[in-house]
Amino acid sequence: MRYISRFTLAALAASALMSCAPAVKTALDKPNAGEEYVSLQQSFNLGALTVTPLRVLEDSRCPLQTNCVWAGRLIVETLVVGPHWQQTVDLNLGEAQVVDGFAIRLSGVIPEGTTEGEEKPDDYRFAFALSERN
Repeated sequence: MRYISRFTLAALAASALMSCAPAVKTALDKPNAGEEYVSLQQSFNLGALTVTPLRVLEDSRCPLQTNCVWAGRLIVETLVVGPHWQQTVDLNLGEAQVVDGFAIRLSGVIPEGTTEGEEKPDDYRFAFALSERN
């Protein structure tokens, strides 16, 4: 019976260690060659649209040089202006959102993660892309 208890304990320990493994980084928050980044309040032409990141609503991404179970998220309030319309939307890093028939994606952000201190609004740079609609 002790053998099973030790085996169970070992399995639980291994499971706990695996949950503390480094989060898998995606390319979404890393600068891509040729991708243009803009600051808050700076407009960017995206095909027939103009997008302007207005403010960071949430940055709960995993701090740099730490191991996290949950990678967190970055949400940016963004003004999208099209022909004869405009709309303010909350874009989540890496997720496409359909706005008036256009699938817009916040494709990248600099800095790549948070630091020990809180990021200042002037520290952020954003990249946007049109995505395929699902």
